[in-house]
Amino acid sequence: MCLALYLFTDNKMEEIVFDKENPGLFLREIMEREYAVKNWVADKPHIYYVGSSQGCGCGWEAALESDEEEEIAEKTKDRQALHQLLASQNFAGSHLIICWEGDQGDELERPDKVSLAQIRDVNFEFEECVDYQIE
Repeated sequence: MCLALYLFTDNKMEEIVFDKENPGLFLREIMEREYAVKNWVADKPHIYYVGSSQGCGCGWEAALESDEEEEIAEKTKDRQALHQLLASQNFAGSHLIICWEGDQGDELERPDKVSLAQIRDVNFEFEECVDYQIE
């Protein structure tokens, strides 16, 4: 089972297509059929699925002591790309929510704040179904 990361924002963004030859961060606007997540943050008009170099959201997992150097390097690259994306525009007040595939629309645990520095940190662990507001 994979993780899924969603960005809720006022900012309209260009989609970034996943490139199998050069995998990295990709961005896909949520379509109507996936609107189970829409109820999580109803006041943001744009919702995006944010994928990692793994082709899913599993690259957003924090680095583990048991990870190989190559895995940590990929997770670091993904985190830096996400940080760059969010730093490129004003995303303060936007929300990030991560969940396991199939848990979209489940009740959220609690709200929390997250900084761009935390997002960039490969050791920061996103908790599932927590509504992270970007500072």
